[in-house]
Amino acid sequence: MTIAAGFRCRDGVIIAADERITELNVERNQKKLLDCSRIPGCFVKLAPAGDFEAASTCAELMRENGCFNEVAAESIRALKSALNQFMQSQEYLNFLGIEIQDGSPSFQAIIALQARDFKTDLYCMEGTRLYPIQDYRCIGAGYDIGMFFAKWLYRPIFPLSLMNQVVIQVLRASKGHSSGVGGPSDIACLSNVPIMAPRFVIHNDAELFWGIFDLLRPVLYGCVDRTIPDDDFRRALENMLKRIVDKRALTMLPEEPEFQEPTKHDL
Repeated sequence: MTIAAGFRCRDGVIIAADERITELNVERNQKKLLDCSRIPGCFVKLAPAGDFEAASTCAELMRENGCFNEVAAESIRALKSALNQFMQSQEYLNFLGIEIQDGSPSFQAIIALQARDFKTDLYCMEGTRLYPIQDYRCIGAGYDIGMFFAKWLYRPIFPLSLMNQVVIQVLRASKGHSSGVGGPSDIACLSNVPIMAPRFVIHNDAELFWGIFDLLRPVLYGCVDRTIPDDDFRRALENMLKRIVDKRALTMLPEEPEFQEPTKHDL
């Protein structure tokens, strides 16, 4: 059981998942953002929902398959072609034949791509079908709660630096209201801006802005319950405002690219 999600942003894509795995009523935590490429400077990330062992085997097949090579790594177009080539390979079809249960695959996955040309893309994979994600998508046990909160919070104009703060709220809501979803969350940001360094970053719950609902709750209560003292209501408002202002102060502005005067050699 899990929650996995993908989001398109103004300057890249985000792929995320919780770490909870339940097997025979035993729960454990396991990182689920799986690496599917061994080529330097080329990222293929898979976040599965369903049978984790089958998804891990699929990721290993992708790493070992010759489709993801130096040529495929050079551009997002070539990388997408390599992904389609892998999904049509006999090796993958044989794997599906073993894993398919009751006429459907034992897992589905969000796949995020980033090539050396700094272009990114985002897909949902289910068996032999590959669907482009237009804006955002949640899969797994907590998908309905995740989609509800994503619809509320998502904006396509958000940059990665802001959207990763939103994604943690989406996953937290899913973990709080869905059985079998829990543990820490991992969020991978893949940038398509060449001047941004590093181009690929992993975030975790502890690094992000927790508690927006905890801040809002006493304020909302104070709006509808006149028995709450005015001083308590004001303190709740002031606490929420202070946390938001502090968070804004810690948020770095995007760096402007540096332009140098042309030299005689350039001319």
